[in-house]
Amino acid sequence: MIKRKYIHDYQSCSRTYATLCIYHKALSPEEITAQLNLKPDRVVRKGEPSVLGRTIPSNGWFRTTRGRTASRDLSFHIALLMKLLSPRKKNLVSLKKKKCELKISCFWESVSGNGGPYFDHEFLRELSTFPLDLDLDLWFRGYVKTKD
Repeated sequence: MIKRKYIHDYQSCSRTYATLCIYHKALSPEEITAQLNLKPDRVVRKGEPSVLGRTIPSNGWFRTTRGRTASRDLSFHIALLMKLLSPRKKNLVSLKKKKCELKISCFWESVSGNGGPYFDHEFLRELSTFPLDLDLDLWFRGYVKTKD
């Protein structure tokens, strides 16, 4: 892991976190846990009802940084997951070969309706060594669009 500076009091962010998400139609959450040798924070099972009233289409396994740090620097949250996953890269590759969907899902909420997370090229290079997609969910609560 590259040593970098983080901006834990990131001024344009009100809250943020990152979640490792692993989905598969057939592999159970327990099989994913065994493969990674890592406990999830939450799981969902194919066929269960979802909060939206639909049926969950795949098994899901989730490990999050939510509640584990007060940092408002999204790159720090992702780096925490990378540190946790670094000794497990081969396990992630194996899950990918088994057709698991692997991603880091990021939540980032703006303070004022502008700004956004920042990732330098070294960070992105390091992240690219993992077989993970990156999903950004950016919220601009209270932002009112004005006419030009």
